[in-house]
Amino acid sequence: MRLLFLVSAVVGFFYLPFAACVEVKLFENYEFGVAKQDIMKDPAIYDCSEDFEPGALCLEGQDFAGENVDIGFRFINNKLVSVILVSEFTQNSHVNFTGALNSRFHLVSMESDSGSIDFIIKSRELNKAEYIKAVSDFERQAFLSGNVKYNFFEKDGVSKVISSVGNAIDLITKINDDARMVST
Repeated sequence: MRLLFLVSAVVGFFYLPFAACVEVKLFENYEFGVAKQDIMKDPAIYDCSEDFEPGALCLEGQDFAGENVDIGFRFINNKLVSVILVSEFTQNSHVNFTGALNSRFHLVSMESDSGSIDFIIKSRELNKAEYIKAVSDFERQAFLSGNVKYNFFEKDGVSKVISSVGNAIDLITKINDDARMVST
């Protein structure tokens, strides 16, 4: 099973031309809105359109949280809009990736084939023990179905607006345009 991480900037969901005004690092030195031709200057980067999606570029053998990952670059109008980290799924890689993300990102929701759980809503509805149980139960069921998606937002962006949002969807509309989002 492959583990995928999609890193994008919130601005990308709303208005790509704005990208020229925003400097958001998606992964290492790869910034949102950078020209495809600039990324192609690295001789290790190659076209992977047939394996991934039309216009995509890839880079193999990079390090993230002590794990080997391959990187996929996604573009709109030849501007970088997201970076996808791909790795073989193991229990160890899952723990390492989640731990690395938790240091700078806030988990706001999870999705699976059977539904979703919004942590902003649940944190307000449940006490701590009930919240932990709800999260654990959802994650266990999602793993049993073989499909779980985690949605993280950069902590700095979340902390500025968390008290004024009702749920994870509302967060997207109120968070700073340069905030980063990670979906796994």
